[in-house]
Amino acid sequence: MEFNNSSKLINFEKLKGQLNYKIWKMRILAILIANNCEETIEDSFLTGPAFLASLNKKAKLIITLSVEDGPLIQIKDCKLAWDQWGALNKLYCLSSFNAEFLLLKELFETTLSNFNSMEEFLNRVKYLTNSLDSKSIKIPKQLIIAWILNNLSSNYESFITSVT
Repeated sequence: MEFNNSSKLINFEKLKGQLNYKIWKMRILAILIANNCEETIEDSFLTGPAFLASLNKKAKLIITLSVEDGPLIQIKDCKLAWDQWGALNKLYCLSSFNAEFLLLKELFETTLSNFNSMEEFLNRVKYLTNSLDSKSIKIPKQLIIAWILNNLSSNYESFITSVT
């Protein structure tokens, strides 16, 4: 995503989901601060005298344009930036069931064909299994190895045969 702020171009990755949520959240907060609309995502904004529709509109625009299609669907009906922020936090916060489900879903959908190299593929699998492990979701190593071998392309058939 590119964002023009005071004639300076800011370039960063849009929110995809659980894996880049923490970094995305920090960057969007910085952009909201730079645009003087960080109050729009704070509880006090909803009840305080400083509620300004223009600030909310600006913050909502920043958040909406900084997410990919999947997260966008989750916030499409939000009227306030505060609601968007809360919905994304609830969805991708590390302690929620949704976050665990999304980690498992990504793990199950991760295949070698999605990456440029075997190293990237294995690093992503390792990251996802470590993330699950930190949530006390322990997947046996034998299952992870079998799953990795099963998701390799036909180019690795002789390797898979020798391992098994």
